[in-house]
Amino acid sequence: GKGGKEGKGGKAQAPPASAEEAGANIRPIPPPGKGAKNASDLLITVEDDERESSGAGASAEGRGGAMGEKRVPVYVACAESPQHVIEVVLSVYVRRARLPEPGEVLFCNPETTLEEIELLFYRWTEARRHRRGHFVFCVADVHALNYTQQVAVLDRLREVMADNPRLDAAASLLFVS
Repeated sequence: GKGGKEGKGGKAQAPPASAEEAGANIRPIPPPGKGAKNASDLLITVEDDERESSGAGASAEGRGGAMGEKRVPVYVACAESPQHVIEVVLSVYVRRARLPEPGEVLFCNPETTLEEIELLFYRWTEARRHRRGHFVFCVADVHALNYTQQVAVLDRLREVMADNPRLDAAASLLFVS
């Protein structure tokens, strides 16, 4: 028939020349800035512009931080919409040229338990001890949790980080909503 891939005479029709012709929705991804630690995965350290540009008398100690403090490998990404969360999550792994392992990503829903998230936190804090320091542990669809659950997750993250103040065995942790 005329609606298929072959014409009436059995000749194959030419494929679309570009993604746009095929009807694909292409969104450009801006390149990482100069502060990108690993430019290939878009996980960057957000610098505090106020701290860098502040004048005399305004030190990091005065704002509760210490000069030379170790940065914590926790990142947050906001998708354009809930439907784009999976794209954001997968883009991190695609840019690292690998697929995530099953215990590396947790997609939340209203029935997700704090225990499931805690288990991912423990895998994150101990990753380097198990030769998984290159992993990016991800808690996705955080918006699917109710407010009380979200607060409990943050409180538990603070507790886990307080129990492991140096986080020297931690990999990267990414929250996507």
